[in-house]
Amino acid sequence: MSQEENKKHIINKLPLYFIYCFIGNFATIYLVAIDINPIIASSLISIIVAFFTIIIKDENHMSWATFCGSFAGMTTFNLVSLGLYPLPFSISFLINTLILSSITSILYSLSEIISFKNPRFAFDGYGGRLGTIAFISVISFIICGKNILKADNLYIIPDFNIFFNITNYDFLAIPSAVIAALISMEIKSTVSSLNENYKVVTVATTGLIGGILVTKIPTYGYFLGQAWYTGAFVGMSSYFILMLKRDFIITGLLSGILLILTKNMFIGLGGKLGFLSFFAVLIMRIFYISYNKISQFSAKNPEAIVESLRTGKEVSNQAVDDSYAEKLVESLMKAQESGEKINIIDENIAGSFVIGEKIDFDQYEEAKEKNIMNLEYMSPPLQKLVHFFNSINITNWMYLTLLGDTYSVMAYQGISELTVSRSNFFKDSKFVNLLNIEKRIIGFSEKGINQAIFMSRFEKEELVDTGMLIIFPITENNELQGFFILFDKKDKECKNNLKIIKDHFNEILK
Repeated sequence: MSQEENKKHIINKLPLYFIYCFIGNFATIYLVAIDINPIIASSLISIIVAFFTIIIKDENHMSWATFCGSFAGMTTFNLVSLGLYPLPFSISFLINTLILSSITSILYSLSEIISFKNPRFAFDGYGGRLGTIAFISVISFIICGKNILKADNLYIIPDFNIFFNITNYDFLAIPSAVIAALISMEIKSTVSSLNENYKVVTVATTGLIGGILVTKIPTYGYFLGQAWYTGAFVGMSSYFILMLKRDFIITGLLSGILLILTKNMFIGLGGKLGFLSFFAVLIMRIFYISYNKISQFSAKNPEAIVESLRTGKEVSNQAVDDSYAEKLVESLMKAQESGEKINIIDENIAGSFVIGEKIDFDQYEEAKEKNIMNLEYMSPPLQKLVHFFNSINITNWMYLTLLGDTYSVMAYQGISELTVSRSNFFKDSKFVNLLNIEKRIIGFSEKGINQAIFMSRFEKEELVDTGMLIIFPITENNELQGFFILFDKKDKECKNNLKIIKDHFNEILK
C-alpha cells in the first residue's frame, strides 16, 4: 500500500482499536470485581480475543488493543470505584468503568497514530509498552476522579515509613520474573513467526500459568505471580530490542528488582506490571546504546592506522578477516574526514579496497551474477532487487511466481536443484494465504526455520549456516504476484540485514 493508503487504513481502523481496547478493559474490570485473580482475568480475556482475531484472520493490532485494555482492567475494585465502595453492578461503578475504558481506548488509539507516524517514538517492540499505556490511563483516571470527588482516602503512593518494607522472601520475585521472561521468549520464538497475534497468546498463556500455579504458593504466591507476569512482558520484546537470550535474562532480573522496589507503590493500579517491564527494557536499551557510544572512544586512532600502513609495521603479519577489513576501511574513512591525506588511484575510482589486492567492482558483480539462474527472465525491478540482496551479501535465495495453482521457483542463486524442485506452495495453502494477508516482510529465526513447512522442502545443508529466513513478497494491485525466500547467513549482520530489507521494502511501497 502507498503512504496515503496506509494513512486511510489506520484512520479506518481507529474505531475498531477503540472498541477492542474497550472490550478488554470493561470485561477484565468486571471479572476482577467478582473476585477473579487479575492475572487470570487479563490472560483469559486476551487469549479469547487473540484466538478470535486469528480465526477471522484479522490484523494483530486488534488483539494488542484488547491486551492493553485488559491491563487497565486489572485495577482493583476500590480504585475503579474511587474509594466509594459501591456494589459491582451498581450504576456508579458502571459509569466509572465506562470512563476508565474510554480513557484507555483513546490513549491506545493515539498510540497507533504515533506508531504510524514515528514507530521509534511509540517504542514499538518494547515489552511492556501496552502496560505503560494502561498505567498512564489508570493514573489519569484516578487523579481526575480524586480531584473531582475530593476523595482524600484514595492514595496510590503510601506513607514513607512503609515505602521500603521489604522481606527476604520478596527477593524470590527475581527468579520468578527471569523464568517467566525466558518461557515467554521461547514460546514467542516458536509460534509467532507466522502471525503476530500469537505474541499476545504467548504472554497471556505465560501469565495464565503464573495466575493458576504460581499464585497458589502459600503466603507469597500473589506477589510472585505479579513478578511472573512482569517477566512475561519482557519476553514480548522484539528481537531488535533484546537480541540475545542473556538480554532477556538480565532484563527479567531488572524487572524483578523494580517490582520489589515498588512493592508498596501503585498498589492495585492496572498496567503497573507492564510499566515496570517497559522501564526495565528501556534501561537495558540505554545501557547498550551508551556502551556502544563509549566503546567507540577505545577504537584505534585513525592516524596510527594510517601511519602503520605507510611504514608497514603491524600490517604484514596481521590476521585478516572480514571484520578486520571492515574496521580498517572505517578507520581510513575517519582519517580522511579528519584531514589526513589518503591517496586515491584516479584511473580506477570504482575499484574496491581489499587487504592485499585491488579488484574491479564491476567485474566482481558480473562474477556473482553468473551464479544466478534465469536472471535474464526476471523483470528489471526484480533484477534490481536481486542486486540489492547481493549488495548486502545475501547470495542464497529463490524467487517463486504463480504458475497455475502453484507458486514455483522461477529464479534462484546458491540453492541446490533438489531444494528448487521441492519448493512449491499451493495458491490456497495457509502459508500463501498468510502472505496475501500480511503483505509485509516476514523473518523466521533459527527456531522458526525448524518448522515442517521449511524442513520438508529445504536441504539440511542449506539451513546449517542460515541465521534467518526472510520472505519478501511482491505484490501488484494488492495481489501477491510472487515472493523471494532469502537465506541470510548466520553472522553478526543477520538481524541488521532484516532491518535494511524492511526499510527497502517500505521505500518501494512509497
